[in-house]
Amino acid sequence: MVTNDKIVVKKTADNFYFIELLKDYYEREAVFRAANEFTDKFTFYIEPTDELHVGVFFKPNNEHTDKLLDDFIRLFCNRALDYQVRLDLEKQYRTIRNLIVKHAFSPLSLDELHSKSSSENE
Repeated sequence: MVTNDKIVVKKTADNFYFIELLKDYYEREAVFRAANEFTDKFTFYIEPTDELHVGVFFKPNNEHTDKLLDDFIRLFCNRALDYQVRLDLEKQYRTIRNLIVKHAFSPLSLDELHSKSSSENE
């Protein structure tokens, strides 16, 4: 078992490393996006471990050092958090964003178009 500050990483019998994340804090999409960023260096499989947790199993594709593993763990956790915050913000501001997009792409009547061009020319 490797402990990285407050992150506990276990090693499985088939030489995968394992991080367990709470589903209350990390949605599926955030975890998958974070893992996708590192598929060039690690092989992943992700699955629920119980009703409350998701397990992220990973194995380096090449020889690795403890530093590489430590750096990866920190980066992975930061990326998962980053993606989760983005998802939370998207949900929080979805209504406002949709209103802005709707207004930006709404058709203008000829009168509105004429009055806008007249005011710009003045």
